[in-house]
Amino acid sequence: MLINFLGRMRWKLWLTLFIVIGIVYLLFFSKATKDYTQFFRSKLGEFLSIFQQKPQGKFFEISLNVNRDSIQDFKFELPNSTVIVAGDFLLAKISEQKILPKEGRIESINLKDFSGSVEKKENNFKIVGNCKNFEVNNLIFSSEKILNVEIEVIPSEISLFNMKADKIIFINSNGELRRIRDDKADIINLKNSSVEINNFVGSAIISKEEIKLSGITNLVKGNGFTLSES
Repeated sequence: MLINFLGRMRWKLWLTLFIVIGIVYLLFFSKATKDYTQFFRSKLGEFLSIFQQKPQGKFFEISLNVNRDSIQDFKFELPNSTVIVAGDFLLAKISEQKILPKEGRIESINLKDFSGSVEKKENNFKIVGNCKNFEVNNLIFSSEKILNVEIEVIPSEISLFNMKADKIIFINSNGELRRIRDDKADIINLKNSSVEINNFVGSAIISKEEIKLSGITNLVKGNGFTLSES
């Protein structure tokens, strides 16, 4: 009796696991839910920093929402991250092979467990590193070995999750900066302002019109204000 009971319990656990996996697949990979995942990613940056491993030192949580053209050239490090990018692809090579979908045009690329860097120079973004799993136009690819990645793109939208930057500089930024403490937000309205964020860890979503940052930092400086935990 006990053996039969345990057998039934294991069967129910496996069934539950398969149902959960199926739901996750539908939410993240089904074309029918593409609009939902776009909405989810746009909101994800607002609370992703909760799950970031906090570095040692006096760090605090911020979120920033400003105009896209305010961000200066940068290079971000991505230690084990997700990169989702759509736009005009100038180069897309994975494992030394140029990517060419059946439709003849790349709409989007999703790199999972990506380690490398993302560099911006003027309008061009260069993504260099490696990964094992990726998507091209919602088609899923997986490899047992590490694949080299080299992408150059003029993005219409790029999302970077779990990124690190020594310094991020904004000039003539218009929008809002929030510092979150004890579940409350101190808000600084920005108008043609310069902002410098140091030692940032978090996420960034850069769309055609705006930039959203969410994460932790130990120093933010701007026109008439300085934020730190010292």
